[in-house]
Amino acid sequence: MALWQAIAIGFFYYLGWSFYGGTMFMGWDSPIMNVFWSGLILGDIKTAMIVGATIQPMFIAFMGAGGNMPTDGIAAGMLTAALIITSKGAISIESAIALAVPVGLVMSTAQTLRQLTASIWVQMADRYAEKLDTRGIKLAGIVYSNLSKIILFWIPMTLILYFGAPLVTTMLSSMPAWLENGLSVIGGMLPALGMAMTLFVIGRRALLPLFIAGFFFVQYTHIGNIPLLLVALFIAFLYMTFTKDKSDEEGEGGLNLATIFSRKKEGDGVAHILTQKEVDRTYWWWLFQVECAHSFERLQGLGFCIAMIPNLVKLYKDKPDELRAALKRHLMFFNTQGIWGSVIHGITLALEEQRAMGQDVDPELIINLKAGLMGPFAGIGDTIDSSTFRPLLLAFFIPFGLQGHWWAGWLPWAIFVGATYTYGLFFFRFGYRSGTQAALSILESGLIKKVITFFCVLGLFVLGGLSASFISVQTPLVIPAAGGAGLGIGVQRQILDMILPGMLSLVTVFATYSYLRKRNGNMLRASLGLMAIGLVLGSLGILGTPVG
Repeated sequence: MALWQAIAIGFFYYLGWSFYGGTMFMGWDSPIMNVFWSGLILGDIKTAMIVGATIQPMFIAFMGAGGNMPTDGIAAGMLTAALIITSKGAISIESAIALAVPVGLVMSTAQTLRQLTASIWVQMADRYAEKLDTRGIKLAGIVYSNLSKIILFWIPMTLILYFGAPLVTTMLSSMPAWLENGLSVIGGMLPALGMAMTLFVIGRRALLPLFIAGFFFVQYTHIGNIPLLLVALFIAFLYMTFTKDKSDEEGEGGLNLATIFSRKKEGDGVAHILTQKEVDRTYWWWLFQVECAHSFERLQGLGFCIAMIPNLVKLYKDKPDELRAALKRHLMFFNTQGIWGSVIHGITLALEEQRAMGQDVDPELIINLKAGLMGPFAGIGDTIDSSTFRPLLLAFFIPFGLQGHWWAGWLPWAIFVGATYTYGLFFFRFGYRSGTQAALSILESGLIKKVITFFCVLGLFVLGGLSASFISVQTPLVIPAAGGAGLGIGVQRQILDMILPGMLSLVTVFATYSYLRKRNGNMLRASLGLMAIGLVLGSLGILGTPVG
């Protein structure tokens, strides 16, 4: 690999962790998308896409709640794809896939350092707030924080690619057959980790039979993705129809979508300081830099303040003490899901505007409202967007990535970003328009529960079906024929597949799921355990590709 190629891939790795654009760059942690850059720079996009699609099932689950980053999906995708391409066929995809998890785990230490050092920028912003230096706050949260990531991400990845890739390629290309089989088994087992983690995050044990149904539906029919999705939509429709309770029929099941978005702005007929364009800029500022300076100390607190700054400056332009107090209260600890939680920003902005106009709005009300609402909306957003909508999109496009199509990573990314940005703006405007009633309208609405249930039903059936293709756990063992005559009986083909096809794969998923439940979602231990089991059983020849 040329030095310029290592530098270029390192740059895109850094750019992915810059978090500019909120969900736009957060989508880069999907291997099926980020491998595109390795393929483009190294001149083999098709191979890169196949690698990314093969790795993606391991990283399909939502694992970033509360800013927690247990693994680095960007490094796992980009680095593994680079190894495969530069080896020029010396390394099989199955062998290198086994490196994706340890690569992700090791590189995730940079995330810990990122959030530790981010406290520097938060404390710097505190000093700038005291001086009313709003430009300094923006520089600390957006510019300085990302300059530090050059040291944490860009430079290390460049060095690893340039100096480490040849060494790893040499090691993997000279492996003995037994070890190569062990790594191949790991590659077949690890996708079960992503599926099990998805089941754990969704947490709806009553709906788990839908995952099993989808798994065996595909095992027996071998249908494609689009028919599978259509069947899942039909099942979700039937489920929602036949589980409808009496209160739904009588219109007493909470507010509906039309009611929520038809509420009039509180205080209609009263002059407002902010125009609609100025109101919306809080939302766009929030999305642009929400995660840039995410820290262990205050999580999204600095991002929240930066989003509010342009309008706070206008609202309190002749009241320096009020502006200083507002900056300080919005630099406090804050953490929610960026899209659904944007309703909080709308409510907060409305209250700040009312206070600036002389209305009796206690600053403690604003602080307490933010603290009380960020948790519930984080739960809603993480469940709908991160745990169901996004994994479902990625899973649907994985087969296209396995065919080497470059758009297999970009299309789910574009759909996800376009959808979340759009309804996030609706939530934000609704929060501003409805004031303190907005959150209650959403949280008390039966609509949210229905949406979550619909996505759970749809997602579990589809992910169960796709697991039948993604996960491959088989045994090559053969029971010798009596008297030593003939080839014997293949345990996989002639026994297990005759009973239930894919049995070992499904057992692997639910064994991992059971372990995650006992260990409260400890992905590190689960991944290391799967790798150890796969390596041992594969090296001993107990698991592997059946003969014949």
